[in-house]
Amino acid sequence: MELTRQASASFGAGPPGPPRLRPRRVALWLASLLLLGLLCADRAQAVTFLEQAERLQVINAFLLDLRPGQAPVPVTAPTLDLGVELLPQPSINTKVGSKEEPIDTPPVVPRVRLRFLWPWGLMLGATANPPVPVLGFTATWLGAEAGLRTALGPLHGELRLFTMQATVLGPITEREAQDEFRMANRGSDVRLGAVLGPVSAYAGVGRGSTDTELHVEADGALLTASQDYGYWLAGVSAELAGWLLTFEQNRTEDFLYHFLLGASLRF
Repeated sequence: MELTRQASASFGAGPPGPPRLRPRRVALWLASLLLLGLLCADRAQAVTFLEQAERLQVINAFLLDLRPGQAPVPVTAPTLDLGVELLPQPSINTKVGSKEEPIDTPPVVPRVRLRFLWPWGLMLGATANPPVPVLGFTATWLGAEAGLRTALGPLHGELRLFTMQATVLGPITEREAQDEFRMANRGSDVRLGAVLGPVSAYAGVGRGSTDTELHVEADGALLTASQDYGYWLAGVSAELAGWLLTFEQNRTEDFLYHFLLGASLRF
């Protein structure tokens, strides 16, 4: 929000008038705060044994999903964007029936992300993670995305497609076990944003689908789950000392919300 004062350069003019608020800028900020509030609202519901067992699989797939993580602002020259994202893992109810599953994942999942952007709007991106053990878990993934950004009057928009596959090895169902969890996600989303000085605010919606498999080491069982899902997001990006910093809040269906923090350099 910017406060402006009207002043006269004429000799003998009266004192400057009171501050004036720009209605359009006030509306954009209020809309951003409202979206963040709605996304963070807790509307958890009770579920059955089978629903919770399947939900634990799809939640892990949602947490690794390749969400936008950036305001959809077009560039004026060919740009290479190299960034790091941190995905704090939210508290999850892991109780299935009377058993509390011993899922103790790392509190934060880091992700390296590479994007190429062209002035006419094309965006191509990729992410990958090597099989490095962290707290007993090894997560390997590969993801790709493609989008088209454009200016829409005072707003900016992007239509984006993505796909991602991951394999997680670790003690998912029993401590010290080496269970194997596989996921394959794909989907699309659309975002609209506005530049507010050094800050860009944006919001969007998306749809996706996931297929998961959990191989249980203890008894050799194979559990599968598939789900179509919707998600909503709102975020802000800001330029600071040559870095582009991003905070993005995500809401998936009615039972999961989490956020990501991003920092990237552009060349």
